[in-house]
Amino acid sequence: MVRKLTPLSILVLLLVFCSGSTASGLDANPEKHYNALTQEIPRNSAKEETGATLYTQYCLSCHQKDGSGVPNMYPPILKSDWVNGDKNKIINVLLNGLTGDIVVNGDSYSQVMPKQDYLTDVQVALLLTYIRQNFENNADAVVPADVAKLREKK
Repeated sequence: MVRKLTPLSILVLLLVFCSGSTASGLDANPEKHYNALTQEIPRNSAKEETGATLYTQYCLSCHQKDGSGVPNMYPPILKSDWVNGDKNKIINVLLNGLTGDIVVNGDSYSQVMPKQDYLTDVQVALLLTYIRQNFENNADAVVPADVAKLREKK
């Protein structure tokens, strides 16, 4: 009698071949081997957030990969007097948005900066610390407590 090979039987044969075992060394229940091999490996579904990943997600489209902004449209964060200045000012911009004319590094900009108040205090701190310590900026870190304090005043 010729038996048809099922995916399960092929898997068992591969296990025997690859492990160097003999058929007599196999467990009498091949489904056990199949189930062990096909179990989903648990993975952390939450992507680790960093200042860089948050910048890519929320800021890059306007302020560009290198932080240079878009001339006459979106201000630079590269060597920015706003970014390197008072951290409370930049926290407020992120939480409350900004409308009207502003001057950044001597150039005028008037595009609307939408508020990002849906970000958590930790996300805001990570994002702003990343911006304040990259793009040729050299400013101190923003901590979640700084953000929470200003969020309460809103």
